[in-house]
Amino acid sequence: MDEYPLTGISYYRLKQTDYDGTYTYSNIRSVYIGTIDIISIYSNPASDFIQYEVGSEEGNSVTVKIIDMFGREVISKEETIQSGVAVRNLSTTAGLSTGLYLLQIVSGKEKKTQKQFVVK
Repeated sequence: MDEYPLTGISYYRLKQTDYDGTYTYSNIRSVYIGTIDIISIYSNPASDFIQYEVGSEEGNSVTVKIIDMFGREVISKEETIQSGVAVRNLSTTAGLSTGLYLLQIVSGKEKKTQKQFVVK
């Protein structure tokens, strides 16, 4: 039990110790604690698609938006994000010309705009 978890992504594993003193470790698991956060975007620069990692304390429906440097929304897509850390793909071939863009995730009243990326 982690009595004082940090906000964001944390990595945990269990250590099981037997009566004879031998021990084994479980696989490492990532746990996201917080509301919703964009963790990373790759590949950057992008050509056909971006892959982004998003952390969410609760699984919910979100709107994923791509915004150009003039503040215009150029792509909007509804997605369901599971609780924990999810990896998603988003095509950049539909209507994105070469330039800088922002990834925004909207969940209810919460809006996370983060992570600039380049399309070439």
